[in-house]
Amino acid sequence: MKSVLCAAASVLAFTGTAQAVERTFQFTSTVKQIVSKADVVPDVELSSITLPFGTATIGDAVTATVTYDTSEEAHLADWGGANFRRPLSSFINLGNGAIVRGGEAEGGVIWTHDNDLYPSMGDGFSSYAYFFRNNFSVREMIAVRLEDASGTVLNGYQLPGSELTNFRAGSFTYSYEGYTLDADGYHNFRWDISGDITAIAAVPEPGTYAMLLAGLGLVAWRRKRA
Repeated sequence: MKSVLCAAASVLAFTGTAQAVERTFQFTSTVKQIVSKADVVPDVELSSITLPFGTATIGDAVTATVTYDTSEEAHLADWGGANFRRPLSSFINLGNGAIVRGGEAEGGVIWTHDNDLYPSMGDGFSSYAYFFRNNFSVREMIAVRLEDASGTVLNGYQLPGSELTNFRAGSFTYSYEGYTLDADGYHNFRWDISGDITAIAAVPEPGTYAMLLAGLGLVAWRRKRA
């Protein structure tokens, strides 16, 4: 038994010292608002929208993920926050698979704000990932915005790790926008699908699963020998 406990402890110690650079977080929400925007036309709120790849409806379940590199260097901004390069990837699932979009981000930005460094604004985290389609005539965006009025989540300019799950308020927006061209010229269009984030969870890295399985296998082998 002692050897089993020692093996388990060594695995846990090894796992605990592993330093992850890439972090992935999942956000849960529901579709709260759908807005249609177009040239010289007032915004129109819709109960549902049919896009080229599926239909989204008010009340649909939503999950979104964002993956970023925590070692990214901060670029300080005049407004009191820090800008980082775009997220590595972002995905969104609307209506339990009715619409699944995203991938490796082709453009975008992450920014943070730490209330300790610039009081009165609270802590904030925002991720914007852009994807270009149809020879750049269409752009999709997945945005996640988190806020903490108490200013107790972030500590400094570095990108957050597990503390990101301590945010208690936030929202998502999925945008599909672009232009069409006819004899009258260019015509812009945009649809925004948004809602409030209700839960945030860290997604374990594949390496974490591998170490856990290896540790369980070692413990089982030691127990069998004992």
